[in-house]
Amino acid sequence: MNITIYDIEVFKDDWLVIAKDIKSNKLTVIHNDNAKVKALFSTKNTIFGGFNNKHYDDWIIHTMLIGGDNHEVKKHNDWIISGKNPWEFPFIQFHKKQFNSFDLRDDLPINLSLKAIEANLNQSIVETGVDFNIQRKLTADELATEIKYCTSDVENTCRLYQQRKKYLESKVLVGKLKGISANEAIGLTNAKLTARFLDAKKQSHDDDEFNYPIPSNLRIGKYERVLDFFKDPVNYTKSILNGCLAAEKRPRKVQSLKRQLKELDEKGVYGTQLETEIAKVPHAYGWGGLHGAIPNYFKQADDQHKIIIVDVSSYYPSLMIQYDLISRNTPSPAGFKSVYKRRIAAKNSGDSATAGALKLVLNTTYGASKNKYNDLYDPRQANAVCVHGQLFLTDLIDKLESVESFELIQSNTDGLVIRFKNEDESAIEEVLTEWEHRTKMSLERTIVKAIAQKDVNNYVMKKGEAYVYQDNEKLVIEPDENKIKTKGGYVSLFKGGDFKNKSLVAVHKAIVNYFMNSISPEETIKRDSEVIDFQMIAKTGSTYDHTIQVNNDKKIPVQRVNRVYAAKDENLGTLYKVKKSGRKDKIAGLPEHCMIDNQGKIKLDQIDTQFYIEMAKSRIEDYIGKKKKRSRKMVVRKTAATKAVDISKLNIYEKINAVRKEFLDAKVQKSGTNRFAEYKYYELGDIVPVALPLMIKYHLAHEITFSGDLAKMRVIDSDSMIKTESMLAVFDFVEYTSPMVDLVAKGMNAIQALGAVETYQRRYLYMSFLDVIEQDQFDSGAAEKVENKSEVKPKTVTKKTTRKAPASITERKEAKKEITKPADAMDETQKKALINGLKKLRSKDDKYETWIGKAKSKIEKGLSKKGAEKLLILIGDKVAE
Repeated sequence: MNITIYDIEVFKDDWLVIAKDIKSNKLTVIHNDNAKVKALFSTKNTIFGGFNNKHYDDWIIHTMLIGGDNHEVKKHNDWIISGKNPWEFPFIQFHKKQFNSFDLRDDLPINLSLKAIEANLNQSIVETGVDFNIQRKLTADELATEIKYCTSDVENTCRLYQQRKKYLESKVLVGKLKGISANEAIGLTNAKLTARFLDAKKQSHDDDEFNYPIPSNLRIGKYERVLDFFKDPVNYTKSILNGCLAAEKRPRKVQSLKRQLKELDEKGVYGTQLETEIAKVPHAYGWGGLHGAIPNYFKQADDQHKIIIVDVSSYYPSLMIQYDLISRNTPSPAGFKSVYKRRIAAKNSGDSATAGALKLVLNTTYGASKNKYNDLYDPRQANAVCVHGQLFLTDLIDKLESVESFELIQSNTDGLVIRFKNEDESAIEEVLTEWEHRTKMSLERTIVKAIAQKDVNNYVMKKGEAYVYQDNEKLVIEPDENKIKTKGGYVSLFKGGDFKNKSLVAVHKAIVNYFMNSISPEETIKRDSEVIDFQMIAKTGSTYDHTIQVNNDKKIPVQRVNRVYAAKDENLGTLYKVKKSGRKDKIAGLPEHCMIDNQGKIKLDQIDTQFYIEMAKSRIEDYIGKKKKRSRKMVVRKTAATKAVDISKLNIYEKINAVRKEFLDAKVQKSGTNRFAEYKYYELGDIVPVALPLMIKYHLAHEITFSGDLAKMRVIDSDSMIKTESMLAVFDFVEYTSPMVDLVAKGMNAIQALGAVETYQRRYLYMSFLDVIEQDQFDSGAAEKVENKSEVKPKTVTKKTTRKAPASITERKEAKKEITKPADAMDETQKKALINGLKKLRSKDDKYETWIGKAKSKIEKGLSKKGAEKLLILIGDKVAE
């Protein structure tokens, strides 16, 4: 099988096809010549690869091969770019594809672009500068430039092929084991190949998605509430909420509970989640697995205690085999069992290639059974696997709690991290062995020498040996090599990253070295001589028109994807993404002074390493769970003595308004400076030291979470909290959200390192909660001018005096409106909150423009306080969609 990597570019009157044969290194360049394309793609025993070619390039080639001229090629190009299905283009319908291909984008994160991969491979990412919308033939120079840069993309795609070669070889071997040709197997995604391997045929199962069985050998002990939840998630959740509603007298709380019940009816089962305490650790049960962890935990093993990871070997495949939970779309469960046995045999015999290929099938089957476009789709079986896994691990925790020194550090989808006294090891092993025999699962133990844990999704560990017990004999399966295990956006690139992500590697190294090796961030970062370890990849998403860098007073157009470094040169500014309307938004997580280096020429001495040191320190503090207090001068406005208020009797909205007022009164100094617009702004370090004591004062708690789509800040009224008999906590809360606009395609954040985004989003959420807005008239200097107009100035004698013009009709109407405003009209705080909410909604998606216009009209006409509250809730719901 010969591999040829190719790429195409299409203009109005020109197109290019550039291809490279992997074996011979022969490069082929074709310009506006269908015959040459036909000769190339008719080469025997050749399969053509590219990046995203399944959704674009292959179809354009298809048009060329059946004789489409330049006009038809451009029409097909525009058809695809407009979002239409490429195979529905009229010119190619009813014509069979004439060549075999595979897509290197298959099974990669959807947000990963070729430009980002090129940057992570330390290659030049300079774009051509030739406008694809040019309405004439390209000049000779333009054509030469386009050939140069298209060739560069082909070369980089070849580099990606080498990175993914083992992945492709595994697919070919899976096909071979099943009698599927290499040409066909390599072109399938893992999920489609697995379905073929298991002979799956799509079937309907009469909507029994949640009619899953409960394991008969389950012994869940005192955590019966978890079992009750999974038996009937919606009604269980409703019973809790309705019980609270029946006992609740406070109008605001009643409204909140009714809203939660309404949302439950709308979202159904997948909108439910059980949050409860297990072994004194907060846990969440749901439809993506079990998650629980002691937040901000840092421990090292000592002479008296042992820390171990207890993982279930091949948990989901084992559950599918032992409890007949394989997709019912397969002819027989025996086929999947056979794959499992063949893999174990291959692994034991040293046949790593076959073992790896069969592991691909085992690990893909569960995910494919949840994909409604796959032949393995069987959501009932997938839910059963997920529920079995959570129930059995809860069962295990319940039994381990019988050991006095047992401490649960973390629970995740397929295992636990636990700590206990050395003297109790035999008692721990007795529990683990009983559980293995009863559930028919196998456990692997791994020694942990040290663990630093921010939360269940962010941790770093230093591991010792890994072992299992066979016939009561300890068998070491992995020697003690002081390996580091990491998870999360702060530490996962400790080993240097790869073609998928290589942003802020130096910061990741600094955090891991601090916790695992007691090395300061300064030492790690100053010793790092690899320039690429300091890079950040900044990407402007499709909802924005272009990107600029603002250097002093100059707005400089730059690429949509850029390799960025923190710069020592303070004349360099940061990057903004700009909408067609002209509105510009700073790209999150970037330093104030950015150096763009898309050609890879920057030197280490040009980089501001102090920026990375401060970032590492800030993230270390996030892991520890406390921020260092900064000494900041606060000017507190003197106020008249007020009557003492019982804070516990205030509703959550009154508390939030009180916090906002006191934060405003504190006149917190701003330490951030925008050199272009010449105004100061709040940094996170300015806000938190003042806001946190105010939240404590008014009995408010908060939690900030991040997902692929949203950053969320939930502000909780501690006084409203009710604990049910089943240990569930029900409370009143207000949620602030911010879309992670560039983290995934059509909405994910540009910086591939999530940690940088989290810092920015925390600041943004705090500002939403405190109703603090940047870059408005106050920050641009207009406010000072308004204030000056209202000041009483001393009279001065002047040669000329001017009489103030009479009030206009509009001004008189506004004054009358203010004087005659109803007593229950919305106040300025509500109005400002509504306007801020609409701003946030606009930044989320342009599709809300019509709705926003109608909402603004209502606000301008005037709303009652009650009407303003209803509109705020509507805005919040749309932001959270």
